[in-house]
Amino acid sequence: MSPFLRPAARSSRADARLGRRTLGRVATASTLLACLPGSSLARTRPPAGVIPFSVYRGGSEMGHHHTRFSQDGDTLRVDIEIRLAVSLAGITVFRYTHDSVERWRDGRLVAIDTETYDDGTEYRVRGRAEGDVFRVLEGREGPWEAPADIIPTSYWHIGVTRHERLLHTQYGEPFDVSTQRLGRETIQAAGRRVEADRYRLTASLVVDVWYNPADQWVKLAFDARGAEVDYVLDPGSGEASTLATRSG
Repeated sequence: MSPFLRPAARSSRADARLGRRTLGRVATASTLLACLPGSSLARTRPPAGVIPFSVYRGGSEMGHHHTRFSQDGDTLRVDIEIRLAVSLAGITVFRYTHDSVERWRDGRLVAIDTETYDDGTEYRVRGRAEGDVFRVLEGREGPWEAPADIIPTSYWHIGVTRHERLLHTQYGEPFDVSTQRLGRETIQAAGRRVEADRYRLTASLVVDVWYNPADQWVKLAFDARGAEVDYVLDPGSGEASTLATRSG
């Protein structure tokens, strides 16, 4: 999922970890969709096929979060790679990696497979669409049945702002969140100024996420124990430049 979002019921455990595990949850994203038509899904995907973010903590770069899109017949494949690390005096004190493959068909999530290393603890999630449900076959709490229109917590789809229950891509559990639209702003993305709509997602942590007028993800920010964590859309790449240009 996303290293910063975790189920509220486990927030006390997160507090004991001083926010290190909070950072570990950012990944995946890991967004609830609601059976939007295929055309809406295509609109959300950037034309260049990748959303490349560098991730900063307190102004220092700590890694990246890359989301790549490819088409396989009538199936959209979404590959997510997150690599985060924090070092002190040359020693790595926190490490987080997340790899996820989502498959979408006709606006619906039909398969998800994720592997996460969260500072010493490993997680795996596996789920498949079956008829009118989505079955989570492997996760921290074991198998369970989700609605057919469940969306994973991977941010690339603006549907994450439109639902109160998502699929946690690190734990494979239901994830409840409330969302507030804060309005349109001018922000820096891909080395230029772009227009974007800002949303605030509140769970155990408050996360702000921005989407351009084409509903494409262009920025994310949250506070982890007093240190600002920022997702900055990479400048200078053809993918990033195309994405930012579409925003404004």
